[in-house]
This record gives sequence, structure tokens and C-alpha cells, in this order.
Amino acid sequence: MRSPSLFIFLYRLILLRLPRCDKEQGYIAVSSDHHQTFDSPHDKVIEQDGVAVPISQALIIDDDPAIRRISQISLTRVAKWDVLVAASGPEGIGLLNNKIDVVLLDVMMPGMDGPTTLAQIKKSEFGRVPVIFITAKVMQHEVEQYLALGAAGVICKPFDPVTLANQVSVIVDSWIGSAT
Repeated sequence: MRSPSLFIFLYRLILLRLPRCDKEQGYIAVSSDHHQTFDSPHDKVIEQDGVAVPISQALIIDDDPAIRRISQISLTRVAKWDVLVAASGPEGIGLLNNKIDVVLLDVMMPGMDGPTTLAQIKKSEFGRVPVIFITAKVMQHEVEQYLALGAAGVICKPFDPVTLANQVSVIVDSWIGSAT
């Protein structure tokens, strides 16, 4: 079994050879004029029903096992979040619970794709949970479509595992700010 640090090192090596998708740290948030950096990603607090709740649990839904593993390692080691992973939309919807603070969702998956999964989440009792797409499909019209569907934001693949938690926190902050 390979060491997770070796896995991240190899992923970052590949990442450095690929062009960045976006000049603003690889993500696109709901409110592009309001980006905030947090000293520690787990210090980010979101409000649910008027009560401040720290981000402590994320759900990653992606059919690519490498992306699931890299995201999980990143968010558990950097942000100290609990992370659940699912390989498909139906599996992810089955894992939703009251403790999930944010969902990271792939756009292109076999069977139930990301937009369909998002629609199902929005119809459920967990419809207020922020959902962030993680995708390589980040043309301006595509991003506008994802946001119109109700996504909190978009993170571009390939992403930097070291800054993933901060990117998620910034998007959630923008999404919460735009919802109030």
C-alpha cells in the first residue's frame, strides 16, 4: 500500500505540469468580488437555522476513486473535517444526514450525473446544504449553468489538495452571504 503523502506528492507533481483552470486559485465562487482567506479552514462557521455551526463534515461524491481519495486526505489532514465519500449520485444521496455541512460533487458521472444529483439533493430535506461542483468543465456558460441550478460554487479540476479546504470555506462563505 502506498503512503498517502507519496500519493499527494505524485498528484501535486502532475498538477504542476497541467495548466491552471482559473487564475483566482482555481475556483469560482458565487460572489467573485468577495474572497476571504481563513487562518484555518476548520475555523469557518456556517449558519443553519440561525445557529452558527463550524464546518466539520463534508460529503464527496465523485466516480473517480483517485479524486475521492485525494479530496478525503486533503480535507481530513488539512482541515480536520470528517469526510464521507460516495462513488455515485444515489450512493451520495443515501449518505446525506443532518451532520453534513457541505457536499463536493462531480459533474460528469455515469448513471446519475452531478446536475441531476444536485436537483435530487435540493428536493430533499437536505436542500439547504451547500453543494459545490468539482469539475474540469469550467467554461463561463457552464459555470453560470451550475450556479443557476443552485450550486454554491465551482472548484476547477485539477485542484490543489493543500488549498482545497480553504477554497471550500471561501465558497461556503460567499454562498451564505448571498443567501442572507
